[in-house]
Amino acid sequence: MLLEGPFIRMPTGISGFDKLIEGGFIEDDVILLTGWPGSGKSTFGIQYL
Repeated sequence: MLLEGPFIRMPTGISGFDKLIEGGFIEDDVILLTGWPGSGKSTFGIQYL
């Protein structure tokens, strides 16, 4: 499946992160955070909330 056209992005509200991912998460996408213990998954989730 080829996706065309601009995507609607939803800002995360995490300073610096939105710029890093070009404006936020793509609307209606599912995001899965993975990583080893201590990699910052919980911190990321708390900042997002």
